[in-house]
Amino acid sequence: MTTNIVQRIQELLPRVDTRTAILLRTLLETGVKTGELVKLQTADLNETTLIVRGKHTRAVTISQKLAATLSKQQGRFFFPSRNRVHMSEERVRQLLKKHNIKPREIRKEVLQ
Repeated sequence: MTTNIVQRIQELLPRVDTRTAILLRTLLETGVKTGELVKLQTADLNETTLIVRGKHTRAVTISQKLAATLSKQQGRFFFPSRNRVHMSEERVRQLLKKHNIKPREIRKEVLQ
């Protein structure tokens, strides 16, 4: 990963709300697409493995720190909306755009 995107996100983490920080950390560690991210369910976490469902289902290893943070989440989805279903992809894009981060920029760096 280039330090640019990692550094920008790490500098941003202390200044954003908890949900946004967890969302950014999850994107950085996993490289999942926004559609996969919002649909992650608490049942998809098994110790340090996340089951990601998208076009293809796959297991993604995450850090113990992120796993511990995610395991504290309550409800069906890790990133719920106000009405308790998952937040929308559009909302994730808005959050990222607000901080001048492009989802593909993160994904590209993680998957290199």
